[in-house]
Amino acid sequence: MKNNGFYVNLKKDDLETKIINYFTYLRKTDCTIPHKLHFSKEFLAQNEHREIYKNAISIIIRIIENGGCITPYLSKNVKKLRKDNQDYLFNNWGVMHLHLGNESCSEKNNFIQRTGHLLFMRLIENDAYFIKIYKHPSEKESDKEWSKLEIIQIMENNWPHTIGKLKGVPGLGYKYSDKERYDDLWKKGSDTVLEIISISGEPVIAVPPGGGSVASGEAAKDVLLYLQQTDHLKKIEKDILKNIEKIKIVIKKNGFNLEKGICFQLIKRDNKWSVIEKNSNMSYHIFMCNSKN
Repeated sequence: MKNNGFYVNLKKDDLETKIINYFTYLRKTDCTIPHKLHFSKEFLAQNEHREIYKNAISIIIRIIENGGCITPYLSKNVKKLRKDNQDYLFNNWGVMHLHLGNESCSEKNNFIQRTGHLLFMRLIENDAYFIKIYKHPSEKESDKEWSKLEIIQIMENNWPHTIGKLKGVPGLGYKYSDKERYDDLWKKGSDTVLEIISISGEPVIAVPPGGGSVASGEAAKDVLLYLQQTDHLKKIEKDILKNIEKIKIVIKKNGFNLEKGICFQLIKRDNKWSVIEKNSNMSYHIFMCNSKN
């Protein structure tokens, strides 16, 4: 986190919250590898908007297609790792919104100028799905504009394989409005299945594609990842303590003395955890895990 420019106070910060939200930040900014681009019919039909914002759109396309950093086009709140700063649209539906300015807001940061319209997009592995350009909602409108069912419907219209469906469910007894979805569900850390129309014209029940959120509002995916990672680290520590005498023997056999004691350091190489004994500079692959799993 520090290497990526985040201030971390180990004594005062709520590190659990910061780490969970940092994982969300990493998912949202993960464009370093090339992505295949997909454009919805609805996006392609927006000739006027695409003409107005053609410069920014072309740059975003180039960044995503070749791999690069899209952080300047995201919300300025993307680096605020607080529990009360949640992107409900991303947490619940996996959809991000990008600003379409052409210049930086100021010399102090590299965020692009904020614009009256936003590009809604979803990244899934190596694919980027351009959904539609929407008007930036005002504060009064935000409780319904971010949670438009139309967003899911457009994804179903164009890329039905990206939307999970429940089989054998004929329809919903109650359908939340866009405003109710935001106020009564998302703000309270929950979501529900959605009734949309399939490409064959039949009603189907869709599963929220982003993984949902927990009661605190944080992304459920990243809470789970945090729990998995802390569990992995505890297992590493337990394994070292269990095998400490064997480790000492290995160090001695390799010609190192133990006068300076033993000092372990946890490192990550090629996305895998391993342990280094600093005095002997020996690596112990006692436990390894892949953070993406």
